[in-house]
Amino acid sequence: MENDGMSKLLIKRFLQLTLLAVFTLAGSLALRGQDQDKGDGRDDIDRRLTHVLANAGFTGRIESTLLPRLGRQLNPAMAKVGQMLWFDTITGLHDDNTCGGCHAPAFGFGDGQSIAIGIQSNGIVGVFHKREGPHNQRRTPKALNIAFLPALMWNGRFNSISGDPFDNSQGFMFPLPEGTTRFPPHDPIIKHLAQAQGEMPPTELTEVAGYTGTKGTPFSLGPDFDQFDDGKGSPIP
Repeated sequence: MENDGMSKLLIKRFLQLTLLAVFTLAGSLALRGQDQDKGDGRDDIDRRLTHVLANAGFTGRIESTLLPRLGRQLNPAMAKVGQMLWFDTITGLHDDNTCGGCHAPAFGFGDGQSIAIGIQSNGIVGVFHKREGPHNQRRTPKALNIAFLPALMWNGRFNSISGDPFDNSQGFMFPLPEGTTRFPPHDPIIKHLAQAQGEMPPTELTEVAGYTGTKGTPFSLGPDFDQFDDGKGSPIP
């Protein structure tokens, strides 16, 4: 009798464990099915995004094309000079702003400000809530990978006529008075659009407001600009 009771108990325990295993397996399969459904949704988004990027020519390897398209090796010494100039106020009309003042590395060489603070700032770069000074009238675009862009500035007013920033066979176009004559086709020195842009001062006051000598003259653009013209620095030509 004791053996029969023990057998029944073992059978009962076996059935309980079997049912538990079945329910556990069923639950696991159900969750797996849900994950697969979610995965299919994510996969669909990935496929669509891949398609859009491919149509736009994005490969994720654009930087690897720099040297072949440039046709030469980079000059480390000159690159270092460019890096130092990026943060040197000597390039500013008032000697109080730099390229890096608005194009901060911490923001992809963009700006933490919704509208840029250029001249007469407190000199703090990349910490958006601590940078102070008068705002100009535009948001700073990112300067990361600009070597690959066929047109520069928000309105594309600096551009390669061929549509390729590495190709100067048709020259580069800038606003007047430079137009297309300042950097003609096949210029032996200025061969890249970004190189040409480096030769140019900013030509729209809405972007940098880095000027003086217009307030109270026929060249004044009104009070929105006059607020920056306090006589500091050198007057514009």
